[in-house]
Amino acid sequence: MATTDELKAIEKGIRAEVQEALVAAKAGHFPTEDKLYYQIYADSDQKDQPQKYIRMPDYAKSIRN
Repeated sequence: MATTDELKAIEKGIRAEVQEALVAAKAGHFPTEDKLYYQIYADSDQKDQPQKYIRMPDYAKSIRN
């Protein structure tokens, strides 16, 4: 069981972590289209396998390599 102060400290830590992630995300940039095909699937040796096709929710916006 946690005390009220412990729960507040945990929540404060979570809020700080989320804020750091937000700042990092806003400072980043969108990946180039060719990078969209990587880091999606790995083979049995854990090596990156680029995909030939990425299915988007809107079929017309799907990406083919």
